[in-house]
Formats: sequence, structure tokens, C-alpha cells
Amino acid sequence: MELATVMLVLFVLFIVGIVLLGFYHPKSGAEVLRWQPTRAPEQEEIDELEDLTQLLEATNAKRRARGMPERTVEDVENELRGG
Repeated sequence: MELATVMLVLFVLFIVGIVLLGFYHPKSGAEVLRWQPTRAPEQEEIDELEDLTQLLEATNAKRRARGMPERTVEDVENELRGG
């Protein structure tokens, strides 16, 4: 066997071993890193709703400046649903 072939096989085996360790390790990645979310899910939801409200307000301000009608949350939802 050529040296390049041997090195390639060893590299592939190394990668496969790392992937198998990830799949069969008894702990999750978050447990290994001791990761915890920085905010509660309820706070994330509140922040998301505030972001969406601010985005809609900014969009409507631009639309008013161009003389276009304002959009409501229902308008956006209908457009996203394909209606």
C-alpha cells in the first residue's frame, strides 16, 4: 500500500471513530459542556413577540411614508400561509 492510501484510511477511521463517540456517548453535548439556557422559555417568547411588534411597526412606518396601507398581523399570517 502507498503511504497516501494508509494515511487516508487512518484519517477516515479517525473521523468515523469521533462520530461514533458522539452518537454513543451517554451524555448529551449540553450536559458535557454544562450548558444552560440564559433565559427562561417564557422570557424568550415575550422577547420574540416584542421583536415582531417592533418589526411590524417599523414596516408600517415605511409603508405610510410611501403612501401604502398598513399591514396587520393577520395580513402577514395570511401571506405566510399562502393565502
